[in-house]
Amino acid sequence: MLMKPGFTLVEMLMVMGIMLLLVGLTAAISGRSIRSSEFDRVRDTIRGELFAAQADTMAGTRDSAWGVAFFPNSITRYKGDSFITRDPVFDLVTDFQNQVIISGTVDVAFTRPFGQVSAPAQITIADNELNISSVITVNQSGAIEIN
Repeated sequence: MLMKPGFTLVEMLMVMGIMLLLVGLTAAISGRSIRSSEFDRVRDTIRGELFAAQADTMAGTRDSAWGVAFFPNSITRYKGDSFITRDPVFDLVTDFQNQVIISGTVDVAFTRPFGQVSAPAQITIADNELNISSVITVNQSGAIEIN
């Protein structure tokens, strides 16, 4: 019996199975990587908003103090001495559409003219599914650190 050139059904199924396994592994690994980079983006955005509020306060932007209020999935940079007494016209809200949870201090308001805070603050950012967290602290003198 003469063999015709080509692949058998078994060989094709094995190749397809291996390719499917590789695609599945790649999707799982890249999904975790995307979530991890999203976590980093949230942390860096919060840090940036704190620096911006402090800089606006020290520069006397709009002749006012500035601060940042924290909610479970969003933050708001505001003009005023506290979130409750802010001028909502100047609110800059940033929503996070992912599984990152923000907790800890609710409101960080910087005081003029040196950009200090009335009380130290600690903001925790966590992604429970990835089991990662980060803490941003603002000490009494206004220094912002990420742990």
